[in-house]
Amino acid sequence: LDGTKEFIGKIGEFAVMVGLAVDGAPVLGVVYQPVADVLYRGVPGEVAEVVTQGKPAPLAVSDVSDTAAMRLVASRSHRDPLVSSVCAELGITRDRPSGSVGLKVGLLATAVCDLYIHPSPGLKEWDTCAPEAILRAAGGAISDSWGNPLQYNKADVRQRQGLVASNGRRQSEIVSATARAAEAAGYRSETGFW
Repeated sequence: LDGTKEFIGKIGEFAVMVGLAVDGAPVLGVVYQPVADVLYRGVPGEVAEVVTQGKPAPLAVSDVSDTAAMRLVASRSHRDPLVSSVCAELGITRDRPSGSVGLKVGLLATAVCDLYIHPSPGLKEWDTCAPEAILRAAGGAISDSWGNPLQYNKADVRQRQGLVASNGRRQSEIVSATARAAEAAGYRSETGFW
């Protein structure tokens, strides 16, 4: 279950997620939001689809390339000050709150939002595997906060370096701004946000 706080608070923004990583890379992702009956599924290079109340439609990220025109999907339950700093640097003024990493990435994969920044220590492999497969299948980009690929099937399941996910159009610029903000706050790529 992803979006535990939203589940407990009886907000419908929680999801059940299944991801498969092979050789350290996500190859399949399924995210299901039972309250809305919305299922996202993705296999990079093969299928990217959303099924809403039984009706399938293809997934595709937005083509917005001006960061000032991008819409951030932000955590409903915890907003990190680093996110505000990155948004100020990039001129991002619009955001939409949401619960669940899977649902946030679903908003990117359906072109409702354009980027998601999570510079904090709470993520684990099971939070990111399915969403990463779906976002990549839909044409988006995802990395840690310093631009490195997320790692899977490690002894330590924590994603210590957070994540930056986007439609891919300005991923490197968003990552650079995130890394600068993190380093200004005393964080380093070697140790991440722990």
